[in-house]
Amino acid sequence: MLVSGIVGCGLALGFMTGAWAGQALSDYGYYSDNGVDYRNHAAINTSSSSAYSVVLVSPRNKSVAGGWVGAMPQIYRNGALWCTGTYTYNSAALAVNAVHNPTGCHSTGVASWQAKGVTKSWNGSAYNAWWTSISPAQNS
Repeated sequence: MLVSGIVGCGLALGFMTGAWAGQALSDYGYYSDNGVDYRNHAAINTSSSSAYSVVLVSPRNKSVAGGWVGAMPQIYRNGALWCTGTYTYNSAALAVNAVHNPTGCHSTGVASWQAKGVTKSWNGSAYNAWWTSISPAQNS
């Protein structure tokens, strides 16, 4: 089961519950846009025959209004891009250190899986895009 929407930063690692056997997280990425400092990363969760990836992003120094933050996850299967999700934006304000983790990509099969993605932030007139690093491989 996916815990969607906004969760506390301490829960970011536990966004997936249920029958997931393994998890791998990318390194954190840090960037600033329109006076707001952000942190992003990607995560892959696997079971015996499936994988689920999400991208997480949080403001670090001030809250942001609804619509200011977006994220799009990807899944890589055996090193090749396999699934790309759609951008989902925060519908409500995000407090400092709150995490926006939208719906991710789900895929089935036995493979080596990795997660990567893009986060977007509002710069006052348009969105800027920021890639996460790719997660370590996680086998299903």
